Amino acid sequence: MTDHTTDPLHTIPTKLDTTKLIRTFKLQARRMKGLLDKLDAIENGMPTGTFAYRKTAVLYIPNATDNQQNAYLVATRYVSENEIAFLFGGFFHANTSIMLRLTTLFNAWEDVSGTVSSCRHIDGSIHEIVLRFEDPIDASLLTAEADSLRVLVVEDDPLFERLTRAHLKAMNAQVDHAANGQIGTDMALQNVYDAVLMDMEMPVMNGLTAIRTLREKGYAGTIIAVTGMTRPEKREECIVAGCDGFLGKPYTKDNLASVIRSLRGEPIYSEFEGDPGMRDVISIFVADLPERLRSLTTAIARNDSKESETQIRALKGSTGACGFTALSELATAIENDLIDGADIETVRAKLMRFIRQCTRVRTRQAAAIPLTKSVVETKPTDGAAVEQKKATGEPAENGAPNLKIRYA
Repeated sequence: MTDHTTDPLHTIPTKLDTTKLIRTFKLQARRMKGLLDKLDAIENGMPTGTFAYRKTAVLYIPNATDNQQNAYLVATRYVSENEIAFLFGGFFHANTSIMLRLTTLFNAWEDVSGTVSSCRHIDGSIHEIVLRFEDPIDASLLTAEADSLRVLVVEDDPLFERLTRAHLKAMNAQVDHAANGQIGTDMALQNVYDAVLMDMEMPVMNGLTAIRTLREKGYAGTIIAVTGMTRPEKREECIVAGCDGFLGKPYTKDNLASVIRSLRGEPIYSEFEGDPGMRDVISIFVADLPERLRSLTTAIARNDSKESETQIRALKGSTGACGFTALSELATAIENDLIDGADIETVRAKLMRFIRQCTRVRTRQAAAIPLTKSVVETKPTDGAAVEQKKATGEPAENGAPNLKIRYA
């Protein structure tokens, strides 16, 4: 890595002096949101592969007279692993080297650098700047929309399977497929998914039987019933069996998108995420978490309070030690209930909430709780961590920017 410590262009202050921030446009927050919404509407959404990122960022530009950094407030629009778009009350030439300080989901700063790939006029003095990152970043650190959901589609109809897969991939989901309820049940119990889309009428084992089997074995994940039988009594039957939602066939992409949006929650990162010394520890914890959750769900399914207490106590310690404080506190509450003599049914709701929150655990090193490596229809595969590129924040090495700024 190149040493930029003596180069004022690439030296971002470790502390942010808010008194020196410069606003380059006079729009209030509501008007700025309206302008961003209008851009999305005109362009029918954001560019493919990008995700909404509506936060205030800080743009750093060196002052030509004293080589000090000037800090400017900018409004971000979207982000991907390769670029970010933001609104700025001025103009940049293409290939200008600039740096941004972004806010992550866990309220830390992420400093990124790159070059301007485009600058277009929007309104008055406001321009939309697209910054191409020098190195790819992990966009899921910045916005929950970039976090790839893991979905198991249990469907025997090849047409609906292909259609659902195409829609889900367009929504940034990783997809596994099972051709019947028996395979789906096995895969759901052996892997961690954000949701299972369960068809009701299938060979070998139908959807209702599969759902009941999963719930009887302590499966705590989200199950969405998918069926062409949409009468109210059928919906009620699915809910009673243990479904969390219902999707009637034929469904549109918007119907499916609504379900996916309801599943998205902000990923949970360790408080020690930025500590290099904790990198391997957190990665190992995240990789091992699915197996530990399976041990807990097995104890729950057996109504084994003692074993559940042992498992939750171990998870209380490991989540706390690895910087997942909220999870550790919830585990502590469950452990205390079990110590006081509560049975599984009494604490089941808390246990289910704990398990579901654990499925949102992420690390920028391992990226996510492992998902099956490949799509299977005959036999589940072993879990494998999904590799994602991490953000480096390494400064650019270009010269001083060719820049002129017009203020609103």
